Amino acid sequence: RQSDGAAPVSEVTHVGEFTSGERILISKYYSAVVFDADKGTVIEKEPTELVQGDVMVFTKRDDYTKNIVDEIYERLLISDRLGKQSYEIYEKSQHWKKCLRKYKEKNKFTYRDVAQKLRECGSTLQEVTVRQWLIEDSHIVGPRDVDTMKYIAEITQDPYLLKDVIGYFNACRNVRHERRNILRLIAQAINDRLAGFVPQKGSVLEVVYDNIEKLSETKELEDILQLSESVDVNIYFVNKPITEAEV
Repeated sequence: RQSDGAAPVSEVTHVGEFTSGERILISKYYSAVVFDADKGTVIEKEPTELVQGDVMVFTKRDDYTKNIVDEIYERLLISDRLGKQSYEIYEKSQHWKKCLRKYKEKNKFTYRDVAQKLRECGSTLQEVTVRQWLIEDSHIVGPRDVDTMKYIAEITQDPYLLKDVIGYFNACRNVRHERRNILRLIAQAINDRLAGFVPQKGSVLEVVYDNIEKLSETKELEDILQLSESVDVNIYFVNKPITEAEV
């Protein structure tokens, strides 16, 4: 979102400090990628779930809306490593959100207005859910029940959604599955790198490994604090390690 015509801002709800001395300003709906060294696994956490000792995995690119999973998923798509229909499935998984954003903007609706229109069709969803879906740094892939996708089709009257609700719902489910696989591969790539193993040439794991090697960095949380009130901060400083001088 914009701040009175100035630079784009994000709603920051948590402030963390890493063992390296760097800080992090975390936006409300950020999906943090966390590596568990003991279990050798990688998971995504909401800001409220982060705790001292969590090892966060970051992409080195300056894009506050993307985490390392988004980055690797895009690279696997571009390199055609996820199957012939993968890009079409990805586009379908994005379509519902584009339609809903367009519907909101065209009618000059608030998030509450959109939630109300969905409830008129039979939904029980609240304003906070619609906001989570549509904000720029959202990591929500899609609705988790087919009825919600049907309600979205009904209020937007998008001909593609109306014709194939199940197809668009299943596309979201497929993308969620791929993201879970990427989390597993990131964990494997980090573990392999620590152990000195090199992945097989031409494998999907090689793409993940290369991206982990070139694009990622890990930082351990020493402390994390939830703010009593959220603060709007320039997106350049959000969801990435920053020095104390930048804070």
